[in-house]
Amino acid sequence: MLYHFVKYLLKLYLPLFFRRIKIEGKQQIPSDGAIIFAVNHQNTFLDAVLPLYQYKKAGYFMMRSDLFKGKILNAFFRALHLLPIYRSQDGAGDIRSKNMTAFRKNGTLLQQGHPLLIFPEGTSKPEFVLKPLKKGTARMAINLVENEFRDKKLHVVPVAIQYENLHKSGGRLWIKYLSPILVNDLPKKNNSPAILYKQLTHEVRTALARALLTDSKEKSVEAFFASTTLGAHMSLEDLKCKYEQWKPSPHLTAKKTDWIRFLLKLVFFPTYLLSKLINRAVNDKVYQLSILCYSGMILGLLQSLLYLYVLFEII
Repeated sequence: MLYHFVKYLLKLYLPLFFRRIKIEGKQQIPSDGAIIFAVNHQNTFLDAVLPLYQYKKAGYFMMRSDLFKGKILNAFFRALHLLPIYRSQDGAGDIRSKNMTAFRKNGTLLQQGHPLLIFPEGTSKPEFVLKPLKKGTARMAINLVENEFRDKKLHVVPVAIQYENLHKSGGRLWIKYLSPILVNDLPKKNNSPAILYKQLTHEVRTALARALLTDSKEKSVEAFFASTTLGAHMSLEDLKCKYEQWKPSPHLTAKKTDWIRFLLKLVFFPTYLLSKLINRAVNDKVYQLSILCYSGMILGLLQSLLYLYVLFEII
C-alpha cells in the first residue's frame, strides 16, 4: 500500500523536480522470465526509485542491512519493498548464510513476477564515476539459476542513470535500460562459479561503462545531454568532438517548463524554503539531492492537504 502510494506521488513529482526526464530502452526489458535490474549508484535513495517509478509491476530493492534498525524502521522499509543485503563492512556476522537466505526469498519474489533492483557498486557517491562492481549481484543471479531458475529464464538488465547535476534540482535526467543478459546461458560456457561470477560482473560493468558519462567537466556534461544520439554508447572523445561542433538548438535549450516550476515555487514557497533548510541542516553531499527530492515531495503533499482543508472550510 505504502509502496504504491509513494510510486504514484513520484510519477507526479519527479517531472517537476527535474527539468527533463529522458527514458530509453524500455523495449529492451524482456517480456518473459524474471528480471534483476543492475543499476549504477550515484545518488543514494533516488537511484532506488528512478528505474521502476514508471514500471507497471511492483518491484523490490536491495539495501544494505545496517539501515534496518529497530522494528519501526524495519517495518517502514519493508512496506516500501526494501530488502536487506548483508555486507562484511556492516558488521552483519555470518553474511554468507544470511545472504543465502535472502537470495531464496528474492527467488520467491522473482518467481511471482516482481523485478528486483540491486546496486552492484555496493556504495553510493555523488560523482560521475563508475566504481568497481562487487560480485554480490552475479553470485545471487548464478545461485538462483542453479536452483529456483534451473528451468526458468533469469535476466540481468543493466540500467544506466545519468544526472546533469548531482546536487541541485532542476537538472536533466537520463535513464536507459541496456541489453539484457540471460544468466541461464552462462553456466553452459563454464562450470566454475568463480569464473562465472567474474564473467557476469564484467558484462554488467562493460555495459554500464559504455553508456555512462564519467567526466564531470561542464563541456562533457553539456555535450552528453545535448547529443541527439543519447544512449548510442559514444566514447568520451566522441562526445568532446561533438561538443565542439554542436550549435545550441532552441528546441533542446528552451526551458519550456521553467515558468511552471517558477509558479510552483511561489505557490509552494514554504515547502521550497523548508526543504532547502532541511538539506542545509543535514549538510551531506551524499544525500543532498535525495533529501531535496523527498522532503519537497512530502512537504508539498502536506501543504497541498492544508490548501484543500482551507478551501473546504471557505466553501
